Parts: sequence; C-alpha cells; structure tokens
Amino acid sequence: MEPMRCDSPAPSERPGPSGQNVSALRDSGPELPGSSAPLNNMLRDIVQHLLDHAPHAEFFRATPSPVIVHDYRDYVSADADVTLGGMQERAASHGYASVSQFRADLHQLLRNAAAYNGRGGGKHAYEPVIHWAVDLCAVAEERLGTALAAQASADLDLAAQQASEHSHRS
Repeated sequence: MEPMRCDSPAPSERPGPSGQNVSALRDSGPELPGSSAPLNNMLRDIVQHLLDHAPHAEFFRATPSPVIVHDYRDYVSADADVTLGGMQERAASHGYASVSQFRADLHQLLRNAAAYNGRGGGKHAYEPVIHWAVDLCAVAEERLGTALAAQASADLDLAAQQASEHSHRS
C-alpha cells in the first residue's frame, strides 16, 4: 500500500471541513522574503489555531505514549515522528526556512497516521485517525492559504506605496 499524502486524494475522496478536497494540497508554495521570523510566527499561529479549533487536533499534539501504544515505533520511526507540539516548537524556535518545510511536516504527520492506523497497522489502530489527519491538513492548508494571501496583499500595498513615494520625489 502506497503511503497517503496530504496532497493526494484521501481513500474516500471526501473533502476536508472547509469543503476543500485534499488533492488541492501541494508540497511546495510561496516563500516569505527576508527573515524567517515572520514566516515562523505565521506558522506558529497556524499550529496554535489547529490546536485550539480543529477537531481531534489534540490527538496529534504529542507522540502516543509507549506505555499505551507499545507497538507505535514498529510503524513510525522516531526520526519520522511529527506532532503538532513539535511543529509548534520548531516554528517558535524559527526552525522553518520555507512553507514547503512546514507542508512536509504536515504530510509526514498524515503518513504516520496512515502507517499506524491503516490496514495491517498497529494493535491499537483506529481508522478514523487517518481521516482526522486529512481534515487537519485541510484546515492547516486553508489557514496557510489565507495567511499567504494576506502577506502577498500587504507586500503589494507596500510596493505600491514605495513606487508612489519614488515617483513623487522624481
């Protein structure tokens, strides 16, 4: 079975909570120019929004306890482990250099959910977790799109203002 990705259709082809089909999600995207601080602040805010508002997001805050889910590492290696808490910490420490790195973490979170909870998965596998991860990716992508559009608009406004100031000086 091929691993599921945030940018490929979910098995049921069902749309995320906003009505956006998961196939609309992509691996790469625009980068914010300059310092990584504005980018990471935006990404941290997106993860916080997920934790505060997205259904079942709390399930993805941390790695499952090995005491309860003793076979999790049989399906998800420690170096492939991605959690919302870890993504929030990475953004807070300005660890994302690009939007595509953030999206890669979202994709890995979904792959991990599918690896453990899919057919032939772990002892405590629960298939709805895969759908929760798909929905989480859709909400994250929707918020990311809104934030990037707002940033692009602000950049255009600034460029227009600077051009106007430059033409008045000439």
